Amino acid sequence: MKIKLLPSLLLVCLTAACGNLPFAGNSGNSGSNTTIANAGRKQIDSNSEDTNVAKAEGNTEVNYLAYASGTTIVEVPKDWEKAYYTYTTYNLIDESAKSSWESQAGAQYTVDQVFVFELAEKTLLNKFSFDSAYVSDSERPAKDIKVEISNVSKTDGFAEVLSTTLALKKDDQILNIAKPIPGRWVRLTLKNNFGSKERVELAEIRGYGEQLTNTAQLENVSGTYQMGKGIGKLHLKQDGTSVVGCYDYRSGVLSGGTEGRILKTNLTEVVNDSSKITEDFTGIFTFLNDGKQVVAFLRNPGETKGYSDQWSGTKISSDVGECPQFKDLNKTDGAASQLATDLTKDGRAVIYGINFDFNSDKLRDESKTVLNQIVTVLKTNKDWKMTVEGHTDNIGGDAFNKTLSEKRAIAVKEFLITAGIDASRLTAAGLGLSKPVAPNETEAGRAQNRRVELVKN
Repeated sequence: MKIKLLPSLLLVCLTAACGNLPFAGNSGNSGSNTTIANAGRKQIDSNSEDTNVAKAEGNTEVNYLAYASGTTIVEVPKDWEKAYYTYTTYNLIDESAKSSWESQAGAQYTVDQVFVFELAEKTLLNKFSFDSAYVSDSERPAKDIKVEISNVSKTDGFAEVLSTTLALKKDDQILNIAKPIPGRWVRLTLKNNFGSKERVELAEIRGYGEQLTNTAQLENVSGTYQMGKGIGKLHLKQDGTSVVGCYDYRSGVLSGGTEGRILKTNLTEVVNDSSKITEDFTGIFTFLNDGKQVVAFLRNPGETKGYSDQWSGTKISSDVGECPQFKDLNKTDGAASQLATDLTKDGRAVIYGINFDFNSDKLRDESKTVLNQIVTVLKTNKDWKMTVEGHTDNIGGDAFNKTLSEKRAIAVKEFLITAGIDASRLTAAGLGLSKPVAPNETEAGRAQNRRVELVKN
């Protein structure tokens, strides 16, 4: 039976680590000079062996600098917008050692290239890791670097925590910080390279440590976005933590919900209009510059070696607009309607949007919209009986996640009972990390694995 991600919903945390993931609310980047390339479908190298993924097997440390952890880039090097889109700055935090950023051509761009990353939460980073083996030219890799931390803003209050020389063309260069400083902003300066007079290049930066706050929320992404060439307009409607929408390319439909300040989605496209053959894949979206811009990385089913696609776009209207392929987009019960449709068709649905406190089975207030959508479906379909399954990532180990996922599944069940659903219709099951839908070696994979599933009995 095919599992389908619900167009309405997102589970933030059926995992021990969820509350400890670095997601924040509004990024506070008004006036940022962050540049988003106006590109559509971009095929990213995913066929070659990814050394980052290979080395990460069994690693349960959280990379708080990962795009999938909610980090955004709020300052980029001067004139970078003229550089090739293939080498977008987000390649630095996409969790793949097989994609890289390179500077604009010219000797003046090989020195003092500065980036500022905004973490989703106040975080104490005590270790950084760098990749450069993928860089094709042996003189281009970044050589001398400096890392600074600020808890004030993207421009002020920075203090140096690391100044070092990287090894030539080497991945997984781990550097511990003797005196870590808590903060929200990380400033990386690439001082020079190994001799090239044309460009400087770096594949990846990662940051590990401890998240100190947990205030993340993506308030409202509803509206219309002009995506890069080929994708067309993207229409999104947010209701609580659930998000549904559509886009022009291949009559695409998007569904999912918010986890902190990322949007986890499932996307379905019509590959063949006459036969109605469809293709499904997943994506993680980040909104920056006060919601004016969007960046997304997408992954094909079964993909284990990085992202297979990348999108970017700009918000052109707060009006959601219309979706011919999603007739209930602007209805208040549109998400619940789609949930019922998917359960009828597949007998199972992945639900995103049910959030818990860190290491707890206490439901967070933002979960109520999604939970009430389930109540609506069950009250409409009075003969349906359901198993509520809790699933986690691998942070915390087998035993802990098994217990936690069971407690959280029970919490969902009890909410539904309190809302008027007969207890005899509901069963709760905690499956922990035993049924992953994506590799747990990256933050993106872990995010997909944190979920609730509804199964018709």
